[in-house]
Amino acid sequence: HQGGRGRGAPGGYQNSYIGQKRGRDDGDTAVDEKKALITMLMDLGNKLPGAPETQQALDASAIEDALKLCKREISSKNDAITELLLDCAVELSPKMPIYALLIGLINVEEPHWCGDLIDTAASMLASCLSSALPADHDRARLLLRLLCCLSAANVLQSSGCMALLEAMVASASAAMSSEAPHRHLWQPWSDWMVYCVVAALPWAGSEMSAACPSEMARLSEAVDAYLEKRPVSFSQELKPFRAEIKEGDMAVRNDSGGASYLSELWAAVKECATADWHVESIPQLLNEEQTGSQYSSRLAMGQTHAVPNVPVPQSPSGLPSSGPEEPHPLQVAAAVQQAYPPHGGIRLLEPQHTDGGRPAIDRFVAEDYIIDTLAAFDADRTQCVKRLVSSLMLPYNYTNLLSEVLFGQMLALPKPRLPSMAYCTVIVDLCRLPRLALPKPLSGCVRECFVRVPVMDPELRGRLLTWLSYHLSNLENKWPWERWVRYVDEPEDNPYRQFCKELVARLVRLSWWDRVMQVLPPEFQRLLGPMPMVPLLPGQEDPMQMQMQMLQQQQQQQQQQQQQQQKSAESQALSTAPAEEGTQQQQGGEQGTEKMDAEGDGTGPSEGDKQGEG
Repeated sequence: HQGGRGRGAPGGYQNSYIGQKRGRDDGDTAVDEKKALITMLMDLGNKLPGAPETQQALDASAIEDALKLCKREISSKNDAITELLLDCAVELSPKMPIYALLIGLINVEEPHWCGDLIDTAASMLASCLSSALPADHDRARLLLRLLCCLSAANVLQSSGCMALLEAMVASASAAMSSEAPHRHLWQPWSDWMVYCVVAALPWAGSEMSAACPSEMARLSEAVDAYLEKRPVSFSQELKPFRAEIKEGDMAVRNDSGGASYLSELWAAVKECATADWHVESIPQLLNEEQTGSQYSSRLAMGQTHAVPNVPVPQSPSGLPSSGPEEPHPLQVAAAVQQAYPPHGGIRLLEPQHTDGGRPAIDRFVAEDYIIDTLAAFDADRTQCVKRLVSSLMLPYNYTNLLSEVLFGQMLALPKPRLPSMAYCTVIVDLCRLPRLALPKPLSGCVRECFVRVPVMDPELRGRLLTWLSYHLSNLENKWPWERWVRYVDEPEDNPYRQFCKELVARLVRLSWWDRVMQVLPPEFQRLLGPMPMVPLLPGQEDPMQMQMQMLQQQQQQQQQQQQQQQKSAESQALSTAPAEEGTQQQQGGEQGTEKMDAEGDGTGPSEGDKQGEG
């Protein structure tokens, strides 16, 4: 569980079983029950073992077991269960309909506790709406979606939710039509207010349209009026590419999720409304044919609560304080842009590869799933990868969409929502999963970016080089270099050649020169340059010369040892030579004596006898 709220609260779930020694009488049973409840709530809706990848998993028995555990915690007066359920619903946003269903089932038997939960959620929503932190703004958007899901589960009155949505759109419209100074610089805030409303409609549009048709029509007219009233419909300063590289280039029409994102989302929601609010990417838990359980009849037995009063802000938070002089318009614009950054990203692949012929609203819902999961689990890379693979509740193959969203968020302007290294590490871990097959669509995104290098924003070019060099250094520098060989012979000022040269230089920084030299093809080795030499400090000796001197000393020592060994061998040979001569002389004398004895013992006369006779 990645929620920051209640992490250190006394008796909370975060410090009840983590980081403490457990003795014999420490209440192991209670600790195990709390841990079991957290694990069960987080695993609700996960794919069952052996289930197909494109099948939404909804285990009715798991929901019933979680319902029993929650009711037991409520009966024991444990207040932490309220915050735990809200954290799960917000930070595991793809499963929000499941947690809304669970809260609705609890409401049947525990309406007072459910009323307290609604009050807590409304208080948190009001606090996040008035905050200046982007993280709180994401939480406000998800809390508003949760209230709409609770209205679909018969926990909240649909009329109260519609009134809250209308109030937020009215506040945004009033800010755009006001005559106060710098109000035209508030558009990122007003767009965000309307975006929160529009993004929540697909989750409960069917139930709220049936319960409040006139209010829904009035809300639709208010959104249309706001879109016509706002001064900017496309953020030119957030364009990632300056010009088209081909006729009808879709990538150049992106503004990194700027002003055009709201218009595209609203068009997709209106299309969804004409299709009876059917969204394939959202679990339809109240559909009895799909779930096989009569949840609708059980939820109808619960008490419907009124929506608490939520103060809607009339101006953005975090504006520079006005002193003796009015703040400069650029200061106001920068503060609003920083507090309410763009939400979308860059679209690189063709729609047929990412959308699969589905309605446009499915693309927006799936993109929200991925972005919210990255934000909730950015501190735990393993859990983030696990959730991206198995907990997005999408009943179709979304590998291409996942790669494009990750790339689009990493290359978003003016800056990514997370540090660039967060996207680098997640992409590397996803590429190491064989069943996901992410490298193929990822290479498609790289190809689309590479062909647009001459028209790419310089900031994005640097981010792309940072990611690609890190990615290759973690995957043994395996890359189809032959596709870029033709750019090596281009002039020095060619953008493609400059990109390749900078990539090779970054690879050397992350590895070493010899290693990159072995991996690159011969054509690319010309971009590598000579082996880098480290300049010496004053008074410091050259390490290469020191190494050569050490080698020379070793060679001299080896030669001296060989000479000493040769001299010792010669001295030994000289000392053994006289002994061998004496032995040879002694052996010769003995041989002469033997010969004389042999001659004296012979039958014939000897030479001396012959001479004597003569």
